[in-house]
Amino acid sequence: MGEKAATSEVINRLISALRDSHEGIRISACQALGKMGGKAATSEVIYRLISTLGDSNASVRRSACQALGEMGEKAATSEAIDRLIGALGDSNDSVRRSAREALDKMGEKAATSEAINRLISALGDSNDAVRWGACEAL
Repeated sequence: MGEKAATSEVINRLISALRDSHEGIRISACQALGKMGGKAATSEVIYRLISTLGDSNASVRRSACQALGEMGEKAATSEAIDRLIGALGDSNDSVRRSAREALDKMGEKAATSEAINRLISALGDSNDAVRWGACEAL
């Protein structure tokens, strides 16, 4: 349903679902918010997705990166950019890849010197998809 479902009631329920005890629900909530794109990019949603970047489950962290990326420049707050830069160093390669993709989708706002330096470091990553993505982003 994507952007058409981006009502305040739906968004508030999805925000609550980001704290569900089941990781599958948290993943689905991130995905739904991401599909809503910029229409869901309220300060509360961005804050909650940033918080979700600290989830213990790598798939949830990856989904939070993807959701922020789908919101593009509207989610490109300094805190979101900083946390995504931090996620470039995540222990999970799919999280690192998704963080890089999210920063790329945020455009020029995310092109900070720190982000560029982390992407340069990612050129030496053990995962070839992360190295490839760093090349793409630079």
